[in-house]
This record gives sequence, C-alpha cells and structure tokens, in this order.
Amino acid sequence: MKKLKKLMTLLSCFSFFLYSMNISVVASNVSKNENSQDAAYSAYLNLSENLNIRMDSVSSNYPDTFGGCYIDGNKLVILLTELTPQEKQYYISACENSSDVVFEQVNYSYEYLLDLEEEIVSRVEKNANVYEHYISVATNTVNIGVDDISEDVSWKSRTATPLPILFYEVSSLPETAAMQGGEEITNGSDSFSICFFGKYNSKDSLITCGHTNTVGKSIYYNNTVIGNVIKQNLKLYTDVDGIPASYGDFSIVDISNSSINGSGYVKTPNGSISATGTANLVVGLTVKMYGKTSSCVNGTIKNTSVTATFYEPGTYEQYKVKGLTTVEGATTVASGDSGGCVIYTTSTGVNRIAGCITGYKAGVYSYITPASYIESSGFSFN
Repeated sequence: MKKLKKLMTLLSCFSFFLYSMNISVVASNVSKNENSQDAAYSAYLNLSENLNIRMDSVSSNYPDTFGGCYIDGNKLVILLTELTPQEKQYYISACENSSDVVFEQVNYSYEYLLDLEEEIVSRVEKNANVYEHYISVATNTVNIGVDDISEDVSWKSRTATPLPILFYEVSSLPETAAMQGGEEITNGSDSFSICFFGKYNSKDSLITCGHTNTVGKSIYYNNTVIGNVIKQNLKLYTDVDGIPASYGDFSIVDISNSSINGSGYVKTPNGSISATGTANLVVGLTVKMYGKTSSCVNGTIKNTSVTATFYEPGTYEQYKVKGLTTVEGATTVASGDSGGCVIYTTSTGVNRIAGCITGYKAGVYSYITPASYIESSGFSFN
C-alpha cells in the first residue's frame, strides 16, 4: 500500500468521531429492494473484472480516486473523491457503459481508509479491546467496535483535525453458530451445517465451518463416518495484539471414500435448490442463508472485509476472523447454522454460492465467510 504521509502527520495529534451506539446502526441506510438487482450487479462484476478489484476481499490496486461501491436498489453506486467528467467516464467504461451506474462524491479513497484502518486498529489495541472493525463504504468511514469507549484511554485525545473513524461499543462478543443443527454433520462432540460440495486436491470434499473442526477429526452424517477434516482455515497466525487470526472461517472435509455422495443442491424450507458457481459480493446485494436451525434467513449485505473477534465455546479463548461479510435482515442465523450455505440468486433464477455461515450477533446481523476466501485455498465448488 502507498505510504500515508498525510495520515502519519495527522496521527501525531489524532482525534476521532466517538459514538456510543448499538452496533446495528453503524452503517447508513442501504436499500433492501430485492428486485431488479441483476443489471447493477452485472455492472459491478464488469467493474471488478476490468479493474481487477473486489469488494468482498482486499485487493492491491484500488484506483486513487475510488472510494468503494455498493448496490442501492437497482443502481450501482460508485464513490469517487473526484467527480470530473474524465473520472466518471473511466468508471463507466469499466462497467461496460452500463446505464445502471450513479456516482457520489466522498472525501476519502478506499485505499486511504484501508491504510487508516490498519494503522489506527494497531494503536487502539494497545489500550482497548477491539472486537470488530471494517470500512463502511456507505459512510466513508473506518468503523471500530470496542468494549468501552467511555474509558479514559490515550486514543481519545482530541484535536481540531478529526479523522474518518467511528467508534462504537460492542457489549459482547459475537456468537459462533456451532453446536447443533444444519444439514447436520457432526465431529463427535459438536454439530454444524454443510455449506456445499466440490474438489480439493482433486478429491471430493465439502465445506463447513472452521471452528471446532481441527485437522484429523472424523465427520459424521446420520451417524455414518463420511470423511475427515483435511484443512482448517482458522487461527493460522498470531495478530499484532497476540490474538490468533485468519482470513475466513472454514474447514475442508475429504469425503472421497464416503458411501454417501455429495450433491449440487441446498436444502430449503420447501425442498431443495441447485447451485452453481460463486458470487462476487458487494454492499447492497441480497442473499439467503441456509442452515437447519434457521432453515432460511433473508438479508442484505451491509459491510465487507469485516474483522470480528469470537471466542471458543467452553474455553472462551478469543480469536479473530478477518475478511468477513455482515448480512442484515429481520432475523439472524442461529446456533447450529455454522458452515451453512449462503446463496445469491440472479434475476434469471441462477443460484450462486456466496459463502458459508460463520456466526452472528443476536438481533443485529449475521457473519459469513465469502466464497472467494474458500476458493483461494484451492477448493473448487461443484
């Protein structure tokens, strides 16, 4: 990333926007219209491909003027720091001249906010517990959830030059959605849900949650052993604050010797649906989350590239999961839905795999691991 000379100057005497609020009101209002998103989503996919960037995982080459983008109803909203005709035309061309694109001006580029997030979080963690952080494209801010913003800690010092940082209180850690339910599979002690099937190292495999599923554990379906965990993507390295961390939360189960085959279907309240390919996620996209406990939960993507701190049930050992996406709806997923399948459905009825269920904050939103992180591990969905 580019060096932030301006940022480092400001950090010598930094101040922030400080808020004490429920976590559910951090992001701004994004339309939840489920109809006619396909054209806007197509414009986003063209933008993503032509500029070689993604919004559901961190890229290394966001343009200098790019502040992010999101879907609002049937439009792709592109945020720019400069609204010149030349800049607009550059992005319209990247969207293959789509008429479903609108522009809004923001003060800060996405690249700047990424660097700011990294720098500020590392400083805040020295004085407070950071349970969650992400960039809100809708508000053009870095949002940081801490245990108590009323404490007199050094990061609350004030100056006349505020930075685009919004603090909010997180009263409790998110809950992992393990322990029961899903299109049920178990590891002998905990139960969870199947996401989907595919190939890993040329072997038939399935994806489920990473938490509780260490490498070597046997996995059961209806009391029958179907395979064992061959990769756990969780707690892969130690973050700067000493807490184990990973990008995404999932495990891969080898089912190549199973007497029960995987399928190309996802269980729904009314039967099953087929799914093919994966979705490139962006704020405003509507998705459905499938797990046996909740059956089906509808929601809208609220934020991407979220870092959240969870704890292991029983031991309460903390760990971080980075790169998550939050989904907001009338309800959240529940205990037992971990590992379940997240689906985006196009207007033509094609179901794409958006990711797997990671956890939830009760009454607020659900966390999912985007399919892109699963695919980057070498797994290919059927």
